[in-house]
Amino acid sequence: MSSCSFARPITTQRYQKPDKLETTGGTEIEWPAPYWYVDAGAAAMALMFAAIDEGLDTAIFGVTDVPALKRTLGVPDDVHFVVVVTMGYPAGDDVFPDEAKSAFNERRKARSEVVHWERW
Repeated sequence: MSSCSFARPITTQRYQKPDKLETTGGTEIEWPAPYWYVDAGAAAMALMFAAIDEGLDTAIFGVTDVPALKRTLGVPDDVHFVVVVTMGYPAGDDVFPDEAKSAFNERRKARSEVVHWERW
């Protein structure tokens, strides 16, 4: 089993400094949905599309027992789940990675049908 973790980037440290509140008059903005949830959702979607293109199946789910999942995966206490994506080869399918064809590629429309430049 492999796991992925992300170190706290230097940008996180920089943008948590008090001077960043000067633009808002010293108060933190109330976000209706934290933007990092939106970012995590977009990243999960990109991951899932890439996996599907490689012939993998994916699923996204919520976690009901976070402590148990953290123990199983060895995730530190200060790391929080926003989304969990599972992926793997379809069970019982004879498709191997080098033979896999994406359903997206097989039925993809021509670019001229879906890309519009400065007009609809």
